[in-house]
Amino acid sequence: MARFVCTHVSKALGQETDITIVLPHQDVIEPLSPAEPDWPNHPGWRHSQPQRSKPGVLYLLHGLNGNHSVWNTYSRLDHLADQHNVAIVCPSGYRSFWINQALGMRVRDWVTEELPRFIKRTFDVDTSRERTYIGGMSMGGFGAVYLALQRPDLYGHVFSLSGVLDVNDSIGRKSLPGFYHTSLGGADPKGTEYDLLASVCTYADKCAHHGVTTPDMAILCGTEDSLLNQSQRFCQSARTAGVTVYEDYRPGEHDYKYWTPALYHAMDMLAN
Repeated sequence: MARFVCTHVSKALGQETDITIVLPHQDVIEPLSPAEPDWPNHPGWRHSQPQRSKPGVLYLLHGLNGNHSVWNTYSRLDHLADQHNVAIVCPSGYRSFWINQALGMRVRDWVTEELPRFIKRTFDVDTSRERTYIGGMSMGGFGAVYLALQRPDLYGHVFSLSGVLDVNDSIGRKSLPGFYHTSLGGADPKGTEYDLLASVCTYADKCAHHGVTTPDMAILCGTEDSLLNQSQRFCQSARTAGVTVYEDYRPGEHDYKYWTPALYHAMDMLAN
């Protein structure tokens, strides 16, 4: 496993930005048992198989109050990277909701255009759609679903953990005034590309236009989370539009005590 913190100059953002990247081991490793003959001389781990195939890529997005480092602070990303043979890329999205802001930065362009080029150029990874995942929690859940709906050619797998999936919800309008002012420029999001419940209705047609199938999609939320009904409404809209979506609701609140195991569960759901 290797972990990098990179500073990249982004034209889309108009500034430097930080990225945390976690790479998996390229040898399959397993723990040694004290009963094995070489235990006294080589305690710990051994390489059990030859080098694996190139890792895929998981773009893992943070929430409103996070940054590039927060996922790796609260969750063991090295274990997840090894388990699924993916390079985990955690960019900084600031408080943008991962869109091109009306009065701010072009974060969508950064994540969907500049960042994939940088990753492909810098690391030996498999960037094919089939091996590319995007997911996130809360604001990052919105961002992951939004970007997947806008760029079906890029992502083969998408998940949301406690995502803000209905920007028309009155709770969001009261608690996220910056989103409606800075990101949307005060415009009403209803019926626009930021209205995910509306956007998903044309998703199958958009995928067909790009000559791809709809990606695997998993929506997870804690049953004690105030955003639970947003996840459920989005899934209902997706099903009505003929988009297959995997739902998982189990006890949990809007915190990392829920998000860390949910992250592993989401990747297991999509991998299987």
